Amino acid sequence: MGRIRQAVAETEATNNTVQGEEAIAKMLSYLGRQGDFRILKDAIKDSYGIGIGKITVGENQVDTFRRGDFSDMVEGGEIDALNVGWGIRVVRAKATLFTEPGLNFSLVHKADADTPKRDRKKENTTDISPANEVLKRHRDTGQFDSVNIAVDKTAVGVGSCLSMVTYSRGSLRYKRITPNKVRFVFMESIIEDGSQRPVDMADIEDASAVIIRVGQVDTNKYSYIGIVGRNADYLLGRYVTFTSDIVCKTIPAPGTDGAVDYALLDGEEGKPGTICNPLSYYAAMKPDMDIPEYPLAILKGGVTDSDVLLPIYDTLYQQSLIFDKKSSHILDKADEKAAGTLAIKENHESAGKPLPKCLTGKVHLQVGQEIEDIAHDASACTDADAILRTKMIDAASSYAVPDFMVVSEDYTVDAASGIALEVKAKPLEKDRADRVKENRPYVKRLFAIERAYLGFKNQEDESVIQLLNECIQEWEPGKLVLPENKKEKTDRINARMEAGTLDVIGAIRIEENLSSDEEAIQYYETMKERVEKYPPLNKEPEPEPVGLLRGMPIAQNNNRGGTNGGMPK
Repeated sequence: MGRIRQAVAETEATNNTVQGEEAIAKMLSYLGRQGDFRILKDAIKDSYGIGIGKITVGENQVDTFRRGDFSDMVEGGEIDALNVGWGIRVVRAKATLFTEPGLNFSLVHKADADTPKRDRKKENTTDISPANEVLKRHRDTGQFDSVNIAVDKTAVGVGSCLSMVTYSRGSLRYKRITPNKVRFVFMESIIEDGSQRPVDMADIEDASAVIIRVGQVDTNKYSYIGIVGRNADYLLGRYVTFTSDIVCKTIPAPGTDGAVDYALLDGEEGKPGTICNPLSYYAAMKPDMDIPEYPLAILKGGVTDSDVLLPIYDTLYQQSLIFDKKSSHILDKADEKAAGTLAIKENHESAGKPLPKCLTGKVHLQVGQEIEDIAHDASACTDADAILRTKMIDAASSYAVPDFMVVSEDYTVDAASGIALEVKAKPLEKDRADRVKENRPYVKRLFAIERAYLGFKNQEDESVIQLLNECIQEWEPGKLVLPENKKEKTDRINARMEAGTLDVIGAIRIEENLSSDEEAIQYYETMKERVEKYPPLNKEPEPEPVGLLRGMPIAQNNNRGGTNGGMPK
């Protein structure tokens, strides 16, 4: 399948997200615990820093709002800013696509895809172990797992996130790209398989170009990657690195100072020659394969149903900021109530005399002055905190997150009923299943990009590359693991073993949360060797045989005396 995009003389990107780059960066900073206290302090000052002051306008005094004194108290630490991490807890509860036991990425030859999984090892299926080994090596080197986890967290926090695949230093490399660092160029139409059609702005492959900000060079300059798919001007696409300001909407022309184009070594004496985008080049060489031309895969958070390329929402951030502001305010008022108020009483004897310079430590009082500690009832703060915690639970439930994952009064959740926890977590399990379905295209696209890069670089054995092209990847996301009562779990395992519905390997797999029978067998073999080498210290010795005639073999002793259970008649 081939796509020829509209060429543009000057590539200008449009921002296809709901919020701008600055708003997304602010959300990412807060939920990522980077600059969150600065954001929280500003929010506290905006919400509660309102006081009444008087200014003179002409001959009249006018009441006015002022924030200066309150701002100094917040900045000085007299009023604390407390980030309770509600939003982060919601993110951690939902972002589990690549963290749970049972997670598995397995290659299957296309010829064996219709064979049931349980029969693939029994029948004469294609040996794809060489392809598995090569792919695993590249993924381990390029930090495939950790990047996927980071992408999942960001997607849940702000709505979506991207994973970018590159090839450098002899291996595939993976990088998280947040939505505020990427811009897409969409023109009006695209030519596909010999016919023209309108572009689909929800399909990344219909973009004419992509601009990605990958790092900061100095105070005012940033490093960018510009990728152009195949078009009339660049039949093999274009992949260029360059520097620009924080807001970049154009890709420099070839030959521009500071712009470095990816080029094939097909020039004179092996020098760089034809400009190309590696994936576009490979797609042109393999027209029978559906090869992505942009090395980006989009993961969706599953919170908003916005039908755009990069769905963005700020609800989680706003709610988290509200809860943190309220918690900080309640803490401040509780501290104020607990400390009470020191009052100076005066009578006629102290009239005209100065007040004490301080009310802590040794306080010097004038004749006629008394100091009184006025206590306050702090129960209202307790009630306010209880209401806030209830609202945190209500808000978390709108994201399918159970109460014990965001606000827990019981710090020994392991002692709670396992059945109760499972019932509470049912909405989260269903939500995760929906997110798995929604993001299967992300995993499929990642594999297609990996396979194309390995084919383009051609640094692996040719037979392995061919085998990879003949394989599909199956993704098993594993099962969500919840806090559970250990005793209940052990009792269930023992009951199934006694009933004969579970063998020892299955029991080990469940008990240790292992992802496969192979791991359970390995665990069993390891423990078996250790028991033989290091027997239990409290193991009792085998009892000596009783009632045997000395010097006579045991078999003869058993037969002695007929068939009366081995005893003499």
